[in-house]
Amino acid sequence: MRVVDRVTTQQVEHGIEDCVGRVLASPVACTVLLENLLANLTDERRLWDPKWARTVYVAVRLGSTLGYVRTRRT
Repeated sequence: MRVVDRVTTQQVEHGIEDCVGRVLASPVACTVLLENLLANLTDERRLWDPKWARTVYVAVRLGSTLGYVRTRRT
């Protein structure tokens, strides 16, 4: 038996693609992501912040595409 005075853990780095894949594999994670994205992008400061412009553009495209697809199936 050996007594240690601290425990250390090693964190393994991973790419963002791993995170994206894990989120896309889970309907719950996707819902949480979309709800948080919606809450963040409806904040006026982010909505018009140039740093968020591409994200806002993709979110608008997502909403438009889903609206179109849903009306097309009815």
